Amino acid sequence: MKKSRRNNRNGNPVLKYPLLMVNILFLTLISNSELHADEYPAELVWMNRVELSMFVSGIIKDVFVKPGDLVVKGKPLVKLDTRIKQAQYEESVAELELQIRLRSEEKRELDRAIELYDRLVLSNHELEVAHIAYARADAAYNSAKAKKVRAEILLEKSTIVAPFDGYVLGLFAETGQTVVSDLQPVTLITFARSGKMLARMQIEASSLSGVSPGAKVKIKTGSNTFNGSVYTIALEPKKEKDSLLYQVDVSFDTENNRYRAGQPATIILK
Repeated sequence: MKKSRRNNRNGNPVLKYPLLMVNILFLTLISNSELHADEYPAELVWMNRVELSMFVSGIIKDVFVKPGDLVVKGKPLVKLDTRIKQAQYEESVAELELQIRLRSEEKRELDRAIELYDRLVLSNHELEVAHIAYARADAAYNSAKAKKVRAEILLEKSTIVAPFDGYVLGLFAETGQTVVSDLQPVTLITFARSGKMLARMQIEASSLSGVSPGAKVKIKTGSNTFNGSVYTIALEPKKEKDSLLYQVDVSFDTENNRYRAGQPATIILK
């Protein structure tokens, strides 16, 4: 193609189509960069998916959520009837207060015995009896303190709370249902983290050389593109037909978009 020239006021030749050539060059550079990017089909999976059970046994009093709900960290999900646990906790508090007073009194008796012993008024045997009495009171105090901690934990664990911001995937609890956790805890809530997800792809061993944990990649799903990083790379392959494929998970922030596990995605490796 011949370049069409014309002269400017100074008599210097000027290209007639400079803007067109710049656009062609720009598009060529973009095309070349895309050729160096590898795209792999993937699917979305939950980054954290947990089965929540009751730590203690009891009867379910309240169910606060339903499947599909988005809840914040610390929100109650399921609660047992806590009247028995509350009574046990209050009993432990009262017992601890009593043992604190008894221990203080035995400490005063021990100090008085040590003073009398130093003044040669008290025998070795009487001093040892005072030491034993204080040790017994101190042991009772520590035991009461431990019982209070245990009762407090049992009362606290009578409610399942959201471990992090997430979605209720499954609900297997009903008001009035009896929960027996002594033998085998029963799953009452299936829960998944919100805000972050994984894009999972299968890749051949020959392509793993360009992939490393923490490597920056892009994830396309629907009409959105996200920045992500390689989260995990499987050490064992999965055989599919005549090839060995390794699972690679890429983590990304969903940026308040609501996605579901199993939705298709594309991972772009540079």
